[in-house]
Amino acid sequence: MDRRANLIAFTLMHPKRVMEELDVLLVSPFSWSEIAQSLVWRQIGGVGVPVVGRSLLRRMKLATGREKDRSDAELLGDGDE
Repeated sequence: MDRRANLIAFTLMHPKRVMEELDVLLVSPFSWSEIAQSLVWRQIGGVGVPVVGRSLLRRMKLATGREKDRSDAELLGDGDE
């Protein structure tokens, strides 16, 4: 569990495909209304799942202060494509 930057999150990782992981946020420094406005729906294993848009995800990554998340934020770029 990560408790940095007012963020409480659990990361779920695929045991065989190391590049596949899912972060579940329990507490976020962003308002729930901002999160709700940014949601986009993606299909994962045939199930529709709401995920935050790329722009907010980038801001969340930068807010943690972790080097790994800074690198991820750079890869995400700008926009909500």
